[in-house]
Amino acid sequence: MASGFVAIARKEFIDTLRSKRFLIIIILFVALWAFSSASVSMIASLVPGVAPTRFFARVGMSLSSSMGFVAPILGIALGYAAISREREGGSLKLVLARPIHREDVINGKAIAAIGAAGIAMFSSTLIAVGGGIWLQGVTPTMDDVARLLTFTLISMILFAAYYAICLFFSTLFTKTSRSLLVAIFVWVLFTFIIPIAASLIAIITIGLPPMRPGQTGMTEELQEYSRRLAEISGSIQSFSINSHYSTVANAVLVEEQITMVTSDTTTFSSRTITIAEALTTHWTSLAVLVSFTAIFFVASYLAFTRREER
Repeated sequence: MASGFVAIARKEFIDTLRSKRFLIIIILFVALWAFSSASVSMIASLVPGVAPTRFFARVGMSLSSSMGFVAPILGIALGYAAISREREGGSLKLVLARPIHREDVINGKAIAAIGAAGIAMFSSTLIAVGGGIWLQGVTPTMDDVARLLTFTLISMILFAAYYAICLFFSTLFTKTSRSLLVAIFVWVLFTFIIPIAASLIAIITIGLPPMRPGQTGMTEELQEYSRRLAEISGSIQSFSINSHYSTVANAVLVEEQITMVTSDTTTFSSRTITIAEALTTHWTSLAVLVSFTAIFFVASYLAFTRREER
């Protein structure tokens, strides 16, 4: 029933906005961005004359690293107890005793979480960008604004993916603590274990870099080694949704692609990358994020609608 769906969504949305964890996550994002931004400024100040002047060259990478950390945490915080908390407290049976469809419970909670996350991400990003304009002394253009909106929408998909994962586990487990532990394990797996394992496996596979005593510069042999290392590591990291997010998010934020050309001397060439080109080039990463979200939402529907609540 539409009225049941709206009632659940409204209640969940208001409760989320009033919760302390919601405010803590916004503060965490701004703090992470401030730390990352300060690091960029410090590094730039150590090498006079090379500080970037473009907006996202100074602010964008800080946003990407901070959002890549906060969006999964937000998804876990809003999703791990979505169903299991009410099941554990006994209120879920009371909700289902009313004339309400089971899918309305899932839909209401998901819409409320996405709405609250949207407010958190957009407000946090605006605070971060405002701070970047003030502290870094750079002014965004209309293209920068478009990139910022696109980046935030991609970050919302990352949030939705983690929320869908946590929602699925929340429908499976009776205890909220079990749902939380599994959700944290998934986050640690995607964020730390897979990237570290990818680097180790790549080095074990092709060995140490071919460096010779007194060698300087990037030789063709070393370039080939770096290419193979990145190829093997990237293949393994493709199992992590965080890696797919970083790929497409950074592609949207980076305005220029720098290519290294070596012959007798090493030179660099650059070209502007549009938002459409960035999304088209990395559409597979975006498709993985969307597919991952859809699969776990469907799994949550199936697990919740087929389970008998006792």
